[in-house]
This record gives sequence, C-alpha cells and structure tokens, in this order.
Amino acid sequence: GERLDFASFRPPPVRDEENFFKAPLLARVLYEQTGDKEQSKIISDSRFSDFMELHRFGSGFKDYASLRAQLARKHWLNVPDTGNAAADILAAMHPLRALLDDLREAGRHRSKAALDWNDVPLTSSRLAANTVFSLSVRLGFRAKLEVELGQTDEAYADIIALQRMANGFAMVPENLLQVMMGVSMHRTAADVVSEGCRKQVWSEARLRQFQELLGNLKPVAGFREAIRAERAVVLYFVDNPPKTPAFGVDWPWWLIPGWVQQNKLVYCRTLEER
Repeated sequence: GERLDFASFRPPPVRDEENFFKAPLLARVLYEQTGDKEQSKIISDSRFSDFMELHRFGSGFKDYASLRAQLARKHWLNVPDTGNAAADILAAMHPLRALLDDLREAGRHRSKAALDWNDVPLTSSRLAANTVFSLSVRLGFRAKLEVELGQTDEAYADIIALQRMANGFAMVPENLLQVMMGVSMHRTAADVVSEGCRKQVWSEARLRQFQELLGNLKPVAGFREAIRAERAVVLYFVDNPPKTPAFGVDWPWWLIPGWVQQNKLVYCRTLEER
C-alpha cells in the first residue's frame, strides 16, 4: 500500500486566488529565479539584507533600545529618535512593509496553500528557502513590535499569516526542509502569542484561532510524508536514469540493472525500519 510514484505525492490543485503562495509579491520571491530582474528589484527595494540582526532575537527579547542602537551603528536606522525604541525600529522596517503586508493580506484572504510541484522531481524552480525563512522572521518580529506598541489588530493579522504560511510548508511537504521550516515558523508565531498572553491583549476568539492553526501542524506525520516523498525522488531517478549528465554527474556505466533494483529494495526496507 505504499506510494512509490513521485507523481502521486503532488497535492491537489488550488485556485490562484485561494492559494497563499500565489500572493503577488510572495510568489515573485518564493523560488530561486536566476536573472529575474523583478525579483532582484523587490529584494533590493525592501532592503531585505539590512535586517539580518533580527534573526538573533527570539523568545523573551525585549531590549529594543539595544537593538535600535545596533541598527543605528550599522546605518540601517534612518529615522529620528523618538524616545520609543520599538516604534523607531518598526518605522525603520518601512521598506519591508510591502512584502510583509502582502503576507498579511494572504493570511486574511487566501485560506489554502500549495507549492508548485511537477510530475518529474527537481525540474521545477527551487524554493528560495533562505529568503522565505528570513521573511517569516521579519514578519514575526514586526508582530512582536506591534504587540509591544499596543497594535493588537495588526499583530493578530501578522501571526495568522505566519501560521498559515507555516502550515503551507509542513502539511503537504515535498522534503524534510519544508517540515522544519513550518515547525520553526510556528515557534516564531508562538513566541509572539505568548508575549501577547503576558500582556493580556488577546481575546478568547483570537486565542482559539491561534490554537486551531497550531493544531493543524502535525510534524510527525509531516516528517513521515516528507521521507516518503524523498524516497519517491530517489526511486524515480533510479528507474529513470538521465540520458544526459544530471547535476554534473554522469550515470555510471557499470550500474547493472539487477544490482540497481536490489539496492533500491534495500534502501526502501532500511527506510521503513528506521
């Protein structure tokens, strides 16, 4: 009863207008596109790399004055000092606003999520994992600032978007990386939810929605599904050796078909046992 055909793992189609991953700006940066000038412009205009410091501040971080000083030293904080460090950092993140608002709107209006899959593995554009994960960190940090500043509605919308994106990666994963990304994004969201709980800013209805989306995350099942999908990728290429070199490697001439099939069987059995 095991699925071994990679095409069988392809998720059912989702209409673009319902698909979180088809949000206009997110769709432009979601995959690595060599030479894509529009993608490069979006990343450049948002000053995406200027806020790498945000990756260092996780659960329990509240020293916004220290972070403001660090950003100012690196000339990434081109806003006047208002005496409210959290407000200043949020203002400095303005170049990112179009990208982050795109995610927020997707969370409000796009209830489903499906990445682009092809019947033949590794032929579609590669997920820009670093960019997408960094984008989730920035969205989570903006929500944290919004909680600090009493902007509860905005923080709620950002957390919902973050949780929807997390589930989009982890619920129908193509590989283990996507499961890990989804789990990590939920952790980022959970930190902000916890901070809001300490400040008592969430209504019971909003807490129920956070919990419902978190409940959709089933990492053990996602782990197993990702392993099955990765196995299907290996089996596909064993059964369909490339006619031309793939990834700079020639298919070894000495691989006897029977020996290949025997090793395929051992690989599947080992994977099941582990």
